[in-house]
Amino acid sequence: MNRKIGKICIQLKSDLVPGSGQSWANLIDSDIVYDQYGFPYIPAKRIKGLLKESALELEEFGILEKNTSHLIFGNNEIKGHHFVLYNALLDHITELQNEYRTLDNQYLKYLNKYVVLDYYTNIRYQTAIDEYGIAQKNTLRSVRAIDKGNAFYSIVEYEEDDEDILEKCLKNVKHMGLMRTRGFGEVELSLDSYESKKDNKKKENRIAELEDNQDYDIKLYLENQSALVISSIKGQKTLDYISGSSVLGYFAHFYLLNHEVDNRFYDLFVKGKVRFSNGYISDENWNEYYPVRESVYKEKVGNRYFDQSLEKLNPNRSKVRNKYMSKEGYLKEVKKEIIYHHRRPDDKSIGHVISNEGNEQGIFYQNEAISAYQRFIVHLYGKGKDLKEVLENVGKYIQIGASKYVQYGNVIIDHIKYTQESKRIIPAGTEVMCTLISPVVLLNNRNESLVTTKAIESQLPLENVTSYLDQTTLGGYNTKWQLQKPSYTAYKVGSCLKGTLTNDLENMFVLGSLTQEGNGIIMVQTISEIEKQQINRRPTFNFKNTTLPKYLKNIIITSIKENMKLDILKAFKEKEIDKELTAASIGRGLNMIKNQSWNDFKKDVSDIADDNKKVLVEHLIYEIENDCLKIYEKYPLLDDSIKEVFYLEACREYFIQAKFERRNVL
Repeated sequence: MNRKIGKICIQLKSDLVPGSGQSWANLIDSDIVYDQYGFPYIPAKRIKGLLKESALELEEFGILEKNTSHLIFGNNEIKGHHFVLYNALLDHITELQNEYRTLDNQYLKYLNKYVVLDYYTNIRYQTAIDEYGIAQKNTLRSVRAIDKGNAFYSIVEYEEDDEDILEKCLKNVKHMGLMRTRGFGEVELSLDSYESKKDNKKKENRIAELEDNQDYDIKLYLENQSALVISSIKGQKTLDYISGSSVLGYFAHFYLLNHEVDNRFYDLFVKGKVRFSNGYISDENWNEYYPVRESVYKEKVGNRYFDQSLEKLNPNRSKVRNKYMSKEGYLKEVKKEIIYHHRRPDDKSIGHVISNEGNEQGIFYQNEAISAYQRFIVHLYGKGKDLKEVLENVGKYIQIGASKYVQYGNVIIDHIKYTQESKRIIPAGTEVMCTLISPVVLLNNRNESLVTTKAIESQLPLENVTSYLDQTTLGGYNTKWQLQKPSYTAYKVGSCLKGTLTNDLENMFVLGSLTQEGNGIIMVQTISEIEKQQINRRPTFNFKNTTLPKYLKNIIITSIKENMKLDILKAFKEKEIDKELTAASIGRGLNMIKNQSWNDFKKDVSDIADDNKKVLVEHLIYEIENDCLKIYEKYPLLDDSIKEVFYLEACREYFIQAKFERRNVL
């Protein structure tokens, strides 16, 4: 069957509450879901749930055939078609996030994730009413809602034959989110085309350039558009990297969409003709990071990091955990979060989890996940002819990890770097550090794991060895076969061995078993390179933008205006309004401001018939202009086009405050 990629548009006809199940700072009882920058989004899992419910409803009406919903979306017995849905995001979200990431300091003081969130949302209050129409005590609740008028877009991948069904399901969805019966969540859903042929064509052209018998190191630069759950042997916990086995699993699945499980499949994905590395965290400049060496420690008091293999043992030290380090010594940590879910009862008229016993009971559960919008780099190693087959027709959007067809695992390939595999030879006699940048599995002739110091030292051409080793357990679950994978005890990533080379050695080599899944990669660095590392928290990125960012411009200006408004109020408090300026004159001034330019407003003031009133209003305007000019000079980011609007808003605020003050005086 032919696959298509489309884009679901969700237009908000009223305020929307895609609840996160969390509160915020005891100020908001029910918060919404938003990313690390403050941009709200609609989780894919909820959209898919609504579409499935819509399909079931259309089945009951006789518009769709029975079991259509199960065939497309799946259930406990039927796996369903390969239906993929991404989180629904704001338009131009990639540009918005990139601008935020590279924002100059002069803008950052006006922008944080809560400023962004406030730009797109509002706070609504509700309370319970008794039978007499009186608000009940202690029932006031606050809810954050996304403003109506916003639109969200979700990438969807589906079978071409299902397009008509999908469109019918979309048209049938009229509401989503919380409080649908109270005026919230009215939406309009539609399916638009999405053109991804250019992305594919670009990749295909580069792939065609690969020489069949040449060894290549191909880098995939990935960014997760949703949270990632990379299954670990620890159950509900996720790995903090993209495992090579999960990358292999995706490409193997993609290959089987157009091929059979034949000898060629086994060559590429089982026998290791193509090796898939683990995908480790990257930064804003796409620098590579690797698991921190076991020899690196941090002082318990202070913020100093040091390598125990190079310095005297410091007793007041602690091991560095869950961090990654660049070759320059910068440290970075993967952001993780707990995501809460609930499964509704079978009776869909019940919109919440119920606590009573029985089959109708819904349940709460949670997942640990890698937070969205982080960057990772994956390597594919192999000969050109093999890589061509693996990467053939791979587009921009891929799915990795658990629940990858609903809410998690949505990843984009930002770009691909095609380079011939080049290795540096380090000569014998050089003092080096061999660091495991992926787990190493050593097996004896009975297929049993070996994790002793002697076992790994015997595999390396080193003498005078000092080892810093730890171990881990590899395993997992194969969702395609629905079987538990064999578990192995392995040397943990970051384990390292310092010594002197007895033979020449490549700066990057592979050791042990299960190497096709990214295991067994060892990086070799000279001790002189290690000594140059200045181990610290993270690099400093100097982004210089002299103009307002294109996509964040309105948010920044809105934030600046709020700051300016506070300045205006402060300036007003230092004024003494002329007692002869009546409330009627102030009210007339407010009416004149409406739908006018600043110059037109001043002209109308000059036409006031009563000279005394005119003089008083003109004097107030004069003071406003002087105050505005002083305030405006504090905000050099604003151009003159905004000045006139600011003058009008400032004048309106002055008149409002003067009106209230006049009331208090009277």
